[in-house]
Amino acid sequence: MKFSFLYKMLYSALIIFPAKRNKVVQIAFCPSSPPFPIAIGSSSGGRGLLGALPPNPYFSQNLLAYSIIIAAFFAGCNKIDLEDPMDGTPVFSAAIEVDGTAKQWKAGVDDYYMFSEFEKDPFDVYVFKGRLQQQNCLNNCKEILTIKIRDLKQTTGVFSGVGEALRVDGDYGFYFLGEPDTVWLTTIEGYKVELDATESFVSPGLNPSYLWEINGTDFPTNSPIFSYTFDTAFNSFPVKLTVNAGNIISSSLTQQFDFFDPNTLRCKLEDIYFFDSLGIYYLNVAANVSGGIPPYLYTWSDSNLTSSTDFMFNPSGQLSEGLTITDADGTAVFANFSAVYIPGTTPNICAANFSFGNIVPIYDTTSYELIPLDSLQFSNITIEYTDAEGRFYSSDRVEQNPDAYFEIIKSEDYDNNELGQKTRKLTVRFACELLDAAGEMVIFKEGEAVIAVAYP
Repeated sequence: MKFSFLYKMLYSALIIFPAKRNKVVQIAFCPSSPPFPIAIGSSSGGRGLLGALPPNPYFSQNLLAYSIIIAAFFAGCNKIDLEDPMDGTPVFSAAIEVDGTAKQWKAGVDDYYMFSEFEKDPFDVYVFKGRLQQQNCLNNCKEILTIKIRDLKQTTGVFSGVGEALRVDGDYGFYFLGEPDTVWLTTIEGYKVELDATESFVSPGLNPSYLWEINGTDFPTNSPIFSYTFDTAFNSFPVKLTVNAGNIISSSLTQQFDFFDPNTLRCKLEDIYFFDSLGIYYLNVAANVSGGIPPYLYTWSDSNLTSSTDFMFNPSGQLSEGLTITDADGTAVFANFSAVYIPGTTPNICAANFSFGNIVPIYDTTSYELIPLDSLQFSNITIEYTDAEGRFYSSDRVEQNPDAYFEIIKSEDYDNNELGQKTRKLTVRFACELLDAAGEMVIFKEGEAVIAVAYP
């Protein structure tokens, strides 16, 4: 029978021509022809697609012979366009001794493919990756092998090339995460200053209350001590204290607070006393000035220009006066005080005073995990392995022993992958230890692989 004869010719040709290298073949059948076990193989960039050809070497193709035989066999069918031969198409694979058991994976066998990828980590270091994994295994997947190679520099702008990063004579160590350590970071989130109004002069029997005005905000309190928290962004601001004495009389004092200058101009009203001279009643007040830059200019509301003065009560027995003190730098302090006198009684007097206490920093303590090693780890390698039971192991979880190694034996440009990314074909050798999340170890020995990695 003609079909049987031609079929035997085709099958004999497959046996006669042993392969030097894997080729890419596309075979089409006319509708009347029965199918038979010829493989379709291809390869694209970082994802090696070497089909399902049985691993018998006699099934490798000599495309010229095939083309002649296939053309004769399908003489009665429609015209078939065959792809041009692709010389030198590599076979991506890996062979490793895993805990004493030999393992081998090949792209194109058991639906394994070579995935070529790259990523950029948070430190602006590119990572070039090659991954051997089954494509359509669903929940019944076999092992996965991934090799990651870090760039030898940071890239914040345009990528300058991959040649130096993937060179044959490169010095490649193993990336190690290390044991994270908890670090407590203490920062100053603000400052607290104590404002003390206990030196205010208030006649006995009056129940004073205090109102602090700072940065446009009022802080009322019944205590003469008040703590104000501020940010260093507001390091200089006026502070005004108003003392209300029994809702009868009041007094105020405004002074400038300066975080960086503790010697800012300060004023304290003192030597306050009441006296009668020939039936006329007076109130003596003196200003005790410190800080700032002398000389000081005193301006009392009675036009006195000295550091103290005597105020005469008006016929109604009430007195409300003020004082402005200015130093040579132009810094000013404003004081206002008042008194009430009813003949035959003790005068009620109120004069606000306050001082600035020590400045105390307010600390904010936070914790974070610190990786004790250099996070960049240029040219370092990570090898990842998922076993047939789905357990994930990685070499970056263990500090490698001196027997571990990784070397690139051959590095050459390759075709773009299916995403249009440039790829590099690498022949590598390696040995290392890998840990899973539970601390279980597997040991890789005598690892050899031909992989593809992508790059920008």
